[in-house]
Amino acid sequence: MPPPHYLVVFEAVARHLSLTRAARELGTTQPAVSHQIRQLERHLDAQLFYRAHRGVTLTDHGRRLYEAVQRGFGTILEALTEIRRPAAPGTLNVATDFGFAAFWLLPRLPAFRARYPDIDVRVITAQRAFDIATESIDIAIVFGRPPFPQAIAKPLCSEEVFAVCSPRLLAERPIRRLEDLRDCPLLQLGSEEETRWYTWSSWFRACGAPLVPRGPMLSFDNYILLIQAAIAGQGVALGWSLLVDELLRVGQLVRALEVSVSSERGYYVLLPEARRVSAAAFPFRQWLLQELEEGRC
Repeated sequence: MPPPHYLVVFEAVARHLSLTRAARELGTTQPAVSHQIRQLERHLDAQLFYRAHRGVTLTDHGRRLYEAVQRGFGTILEALTEIRRPAAPGTLNVATDFGFAAFWLLPRLPAFRARYPDIDVRVITAQRAFDIATESIDIAIVFGRPPFPQAIAKPLCSEEVFAVCSPRLLAERPIRRLEDLRDCPLLQLGSEEETRWYTWSSWFRACGAPLVPRGPMLSFDNYILLIQAAIAGQGVALGWSLLVDELLRVGQLVRALEVSVSSERGYYVLLPEARRVSAAAFPFRQWLLQELEEGRC
């Protein structure tokens, strides 16, 4: 490699096609620029410019080197922009499902905003799968199992699922066995996909009891409404530990049985693999993982 400052001088001359204008931009003299270009040509043993009275033009070797230098400087500029960006205010688009947003993220979000007051957070919620490669999403917190196409994934919490209900319902209708549970009024997500979430039938099978629910079923397309119905005593719901732990702690819900089921699924933090995102996504992901490490997940 030639000395790096030779390439800086070469890029300026090739861009302006003028030794004088390049010297003015670089804060030096025309003879100094001319000398460094000659030194570069001597180093490469190749002519880079044709000299003329009113300026210079690139040779074939010069054009090839100019294209390479532009690409290299462009890559360096992108890296420098990424490094500088976290210090500046930004907007962060966070996508997740209704349940995670309401029961986990929103109660903890004030702590993140206090730490990063210059970051504007926009929470996008849906009960569907997100296409992180094409949608305007900087970071997504999704439920499922790897692989996640076109995404960089880090696990947040594994899945643990158990039956929950209001203390009043359990007092009125004691549940001691799985067989007792299948005759209770059951609450379920109407949009559940058995490949992604447990339904009552798949949960019973995972418990080793292939039972079919016999009680009346009340379905919702929103997990927040489902849990509100459980708190109101309208039935028994499947509770994901990450989402209902706080409700259990304050006594709004209780476990209907001590039986629980785990799987390879869980919540993951995703970043797009091939698309640039707000630099605010990186401290946000670090904050999420820190919440996990400190036992608040």
